[in-house]
Amino acid sequence: MLAEAKDHLNPGGIIIIEVGNSAAAMEFAYPEVDFTWLEFERGGDGIFLLTYEQLLEHDEVFQARVLPIS
Repeated sequence: MLAEAKDHLNPGGIIIIEVGNSAAAMEFAYPEVDFTWLEFERGGDGIFLLTYEQLLEHDEVFQARVLPIS
């Protein structure tokens, strides 16, 4: 999904993705990416935001490390 996300956004756009309990796995798989983890007033976690610009910045990483969907 991250490898293709930039193709569906405009400059200045964002993508919000829920990975749930896989948050630690995402950070481990992509240590160079500064994920913005969202916090909610009533709890919940495992949801991050990336900008179009971040997707471009890390495009080579996302292309090289396509993770299987589980």
